[in-house]
Amino acid sequence: MKYDLRRSDDLAVMVLHEKRLDSNNTPALKAELLGVAGDEISVLFLDVSEVEFCDSSGISALLLAERQMREHDGQVGIIDVGGAVTNVLKIAKLDTVFPIFSSQEEAYNALED
Repeated sequence: MKYDLRRSDDLAVMVLHEKRLDSNNTPALKAELLGVAGDEISVLFLDVSEVEFCDSSGISALLLAERQMREHDGQVGIIDVGGAVTNVLKIAKLDTVFPIFSSQEEAYNALED
């Protein structure tokens, strides 16, 4: 699983550098998310802009992050410039679970509001 992780205070941004979120790489993603989403972080942004394909196992990983953050009184936001993951979330009616942003700037601005 290729990604960059930036932390600042209680905010983390995980930028995924994968074209696909599927059963081949989501076990590694889930393990990484469990390590990131926890007590020290109140907001986790997952930047999936490079992802071109997402199947049910990819959605499962996103839901794991959401559940883990919620258990620690935090939240998850999705940054999706390309829209591939957003389309899947909308089809699954999960766009009501995750706030979706079109850029990191938009996501940061939402925190200030």
